[in-house]
Amino acid sequence: MVGKEIWGDVTSKALRRHLKTCKDNVCQCISTFFDKQNGGHDGMAERFDRMMAPNAVKSGIPTHADQIIGRQRALDEANDLYNNQGCGGPGAPAHAPISEEAMRNATRGIPTIEDWETKHGRPMPEGDYKPGQHSLMTTPEDSGGILDWEYWEEVTGLTGVALGAYLIISEGSRLFPARNLVPIP
Repeated sequence: MVGKEIWGDVTSKALRRHLKTCKDNVCQCISTFFDKQNGGHDGMAERFDRMMAPNAVKSGIPTHADQIIGRQRALDEANDLYNNQGCGGPGAPAHAPISEEAMRNATRGIPTIEDWETKHGRPMPEGDYKPGQHSLMTTPEDSGGILDWEYWEEVTGLTGVALGAYLIISEGSRLFPARNLVPIP
């Protein structure tokens, strides 16, 4: 396992948690952290897209901005660690490049209401954004109705078969009434 002596004092809780899972290759581990922070249902790429989507509302801007800024700070710290470990360059230990999109989003400016209005040619609606609301399925535009596994893994702490069983029992039980509530003729 990669020890604290290798990465020093890490202030980002997300990065510190991620580094604890690293086995040997800190370069690959940091590259994976970039992908995790950038991708997924609540990653930076998705939040940038939501901020500029046609159905975005003003009240969602601060929430998405705060989340993106937090991820960008963690990635800035991860990038320093990546460079300090000699990762990514020629002759780097187990070369593990960071994706261009993740690196671009790690330093990208936060979209503003003015950016949205310029892109869409109309005033941004006020709306009522409710952060933290997730559903079992992502929206059809996001993934074609595919199950949001990453969200449920994070919420339940389960993976694989255990997560599948949980979802079948927990979410599936909502589809069928309890057996003793159905009258038997």
